[in-house]
Amino acid sequence: MKVNDRVYGPTAWGGVSRGKVHSVDGNDIEIHWEGQFGAHERKTKAEWKRLNVKVCREIIEIQVNGDPFGRGFTGSQSNDNGHSWFYRGDIGAQTRQWWRNYCRKNNYILRQE
Repeated sequence: MKVNDRVYGPTAWGGVSRGKVHSVDGNDIEIHWEGQFGAHERKTKAEWKRLNVKVCREIIEIQVNGDPFGRGFTGSQSNDNGHSWFYRGDIGAQTRQWWRNYCRKNNYILRQE
């Protein structure tokens, strides 16, 4: 984990908490959790691993849009391991290879519907 990584982990009541890594000091990692009145915790890497807290990877899922001229894929993005999605209309339709390169450059997971 590194500073500003988005993380998630299970809660005691079966839900999922989301947060952000605030600081990394040697072996200690401080996480600020969302929603819980700004709650933050500092634990070692081993403790976070034991609690099953993981870093969120962003996912891009591309869909065929039926364009016969080559730019036939539009994308949706998830910033929380697939729990919620938003359409990437700012990028528009691109080729499959363009999406591959974009995901590789940004360390995103690429999926095709």
